[in-house]
Amino acid sequence: MTEKFTHGSKRETYEEFVEKFAPKKTSDDCYTPPKVYECVLDFVRRHADIEGKEIVRPFWPGGDFEAFEYPENCVVIDNPPFSILARVLRFYSDRKIPFFLFAPALTLFSAPACDLTYIVCGAGITYANRANVSTSFISNLFPDLKLWVCPELVNALKLAQAGPPKSFKGFNYPDNIVTAATLQKLAHHNTGLKVRKASCTYINNCNAAKAQGRSLFGGGIS
Repeated sequence: MTEKFTHGSKRETYEEFVEKFAPKKTSDDCYTPPKVYECVLDFVRRHADIEGKEIVRPFWPGGDFEAFEYPENCVVIDNPPFSILARVLRFYSDRKIPFFLFAPALTLFSAPACDLTYIVCGAGITYANRANVSTSFISNLFPDLKLWVCPELVNALKLAQAGPPKSFKGFNYPDNIVTAATLQKLAHHNTGLKVRKASCTYINNCNAAKAQGRSLFGGGIS
């Protein structure tokens, strides 16, 4: 039974009490991991004419994007606080500052109807605060486009966030032996198989496994 205790006038579990003090994962605290940012930057460089422009990032904790001194020939590529995204977009659009911005995927079209391009991704990005947010992008770098559904960027972001490949020291059983784990891979790949009782027998170990100090986990069929 989960024990409850009294804090002030409210009875609550210890977990409920502690949860109130846990850092909240809000969209305004979603600081971008370097690999994700580099992936987005590479995409913009390949698809937009930003050659010779100075890339600026005016959004950081405690920063003021409106007071930021924007160089003459710059482009903003950054992840703004989503709660003030409409204000950010109006500011840059009014001043004709080129930008490519992260944006919340589900409310992408709620941004003001300026001369914008919506890059639809819905990519799950895990930010520095460990919040996983479905993310798309908004830009004014593509004057002839209103919508861009972009699997290329989705796949690039997935790859950027992929961890190192897992190493697994496996063991190859002789060709005449199968285990349940081996056979279930066939089922998952839509491959059917039937084996008659007269042509096989159950075994609980084999010489090849014993030679490596192993056992035939779960038994097998030979």
